[in-house]
Amino acid sequence: MRRRRLIGTAVTLGVSGLLVLAVSSLLIPVGHSLWFETLAVSGELRTGDFPTEEVPPPPEETTPPPEETTPPPEETTPPPEETTPPPEETTPPPEETTPPPEETTPPPAIEAGDFRTQTQGGWGSEAQGENPGAYRDEHFSACFPDGLIIGHSDDEGGFTALFTTAAAIEAFLPAGGEAGPFAASYVDPDPEAGEGSEAGVLAGQALALTLNIGFDQCDPDFGASDLDLAALIVADEASACFGWTVQQVLDEANLVLGGGGTLTPSEIGDCVAGINENFVDGTAAGSFLRLP
Repeated sequence: MRRRRLIGTAVTLGVSGLLVLAVSSLLIPVGHSLWFETLAVSGELRTGDFPTEEVPPPPEETTPPPEETTPPPEETTPPPEETTPPPEETTPPPEETTPPPEETTPPPAIEAGDFRTQTQGGWGSEAQGENPGAYRDEHFSACFPDGLIIGHSDDEGGFTALFTTAAAIEAFLPAGGEAGPFAASYVDPDPEAGEGSEAGVLAGQALALTLNIGFDQCDPDFGASDLDLAALIVADEASACFGWTVQQVLDEANLVLGGGGTLTPSEIGDCVAGINENFVDGTAAGSFLRLP
């Protein structure tokens, strides 16, 4: 039993200790072996004779890894692309700052003779030579075979005036008085009897514009332009009809004569008069209208 303990101690003390213990076991009585073990455990034996197996701690446990104390370069230095914006973000595309040429080029001007209009006084004149009255008498039947209507009526009401002959137009024009709607419907209204007089100057202006548009569409020689008079646009910014086509102006005038419409009789009357006076006799070109 004691020899087993001695052998266990030799294993603990190492190979050098085994040699000493082996010799000692021959010289020291078994009774003294306990003293020897106690001496070895208490540390009184020299470390040179009995080296310990305790090893110093690994260097890595006392010295932190370099990478743990030194941050990676990429974490402290931002990438160049994050601080320098792309060139395209600071320089706008050329096409965004340069408007297309067509947006800065005004529409071509209308030349005298391209279009023709007559005032209500011209269309109401007695035929003489080549005046507007003579043209009216010569072309009315061919250009207005079913007559000419101004005003508006539908299932909800409204009033109109029908002119079936050039003579009826001559008798009615020029019309004067305060602009307003018709109070009844007429066929070849007689102004001497007061028929249609309630519409005043608006009825005369609407009748003259209807003749101007109708003759322009019927007779290729009425105006030099291939474009219809009805397609021209009101260019006067002060007009209540600014931006409207000539046809839209006439349509509104007829609605007002019939008792409807959105403009007042005075407003639409001024619009119609501005058109009728823009190309008088086909020798003038006013600024009230422009090309589309």
